[in-house]
Amino acid sequence: MRREVGSITQIAPGVFRISVSVGYSTVTGRRRRPSQIVRGTEREAEIALARLLLSAGKLPENEVSLRQFLEEMYLPHVEKRRRAKTVDGYRSLISHHIVPELGNSALTDLTPYQLSRWLDGLSKVGSDPVEPLSEQSRLHVYRCLFAALRKAMQWGLIADNPLQAVEPPKPGRHQPKDVLTVEESAAYLRAFAGHPLEPLIALALGCGLRRSELAGLLWSSLDFEAGTVTVTRGLHDHKGTVIEEKPKSATSRRTIAVPAWALEILRPLRGIGPLVTLDGGPMRPGRISAEYVRQVHAAGLRYVPLKNLRHTHACLMLDAGVDLYTVSRRLGHSTTAVTELHYVDPSDRADRSAAEALADPRKPEPSGAKSHPEPSKSM
Repeated sequence: MRREVGSITQIAPGVFRISVSVGYSTVTGRRRRPSQIVRGTEREAEIALARLLLSAGKLPENEVSLRQFLEEMYLPHVEKRRRAKTVDGYRSLISHHIVPELGNSALTDLTPYQLSRWLDGLSKVGSDPVEPLSEQSRLHVYRCLFAALRKAMQWGLIADNPLQAVEPPKPGRHQPKDVLTVEESAAYLRAFAGHPLEPLIALALGCGLRRSELAGLLWSSLDFEAGTVTVTRGLHDHKGTVIEEKPKSATSRRTIAVPAWALEILRPLRGIGPLVTLDGGPMRPGRISAEYVRQVHAAGLRYVPLKNLRHTHACLMLDAGVDLYTVSRRLGHSTTAVTELHYVDPSDRADRSAAEALADPRKPEPSGAKSHPEPSKSM
């Protein structure tokens, strides 16, 4: 249904698309047509159209391109409100996956169809032949642009967020790869005995700490009497220097128990200041990784990345039957859902243990055993 002031199109029962025309884009020369989806009656769509006309009048006369918005407005905004490593991640996603194809589009000209095609076509940077981006990586890109467009809407630059009408990628459950067995973990500990990284390897395997957390630990972070380690900061490589940042969430700031075997390794090494030093200061994270790779290869061990010692810790605990909440708390995850997504059972041992724990219903219970109540009919 077209009106002089705009249009209402019914695209499904109870679903309408409303749009208005507000002149031409100074970026592309095309007509500017802010639109949005309304669910309800036609009368409610007419009210929404009136509101869209009011908001459209507030849109800037000189439109900005998506590139201009992201680089000149959005990134400077988040730089003051997010951790430096987080902003680095945003900037990488924007420069590699968003700007190359969408950057020259006017912010108000973006459409769900255009964004859906762009999302489906994302590929790994520099891959030859072209290799599609994984579902998990595509989801990161989607979330980055979604947050930026939501901010543009809050600032009145666009009437609605067109990405909201695009179905987000749905990555499958993550299966941790290249984790160490118990025997391989013991071999790693032996290989690093007497090495400068020995305390970090013990805590990576024993507590599942991140590399940044390991790099930021001080000997004072360890309470040998209580048998705990407290994580309050992390060190990150950033633009040629090392920066210190607080953990990214409240759950990442944590105090957890250290296994007795790890305390046994750490006690003779106890010192003052950082756990690992270089030239009088803490060893930078990149150098820690380089030294780790060098020693693993020198010892002739099967190589897994340093971060996979954290994965090993989680998987071995789950295999041992430790409950999901405890594993999540030790890893510093924001919710158990994050732990469940990334650490599904890596082997069949936990499942086998559960099966073996189920009593044989053909055998009578021992005398004195408590009988189970009848299940409620309402269950």
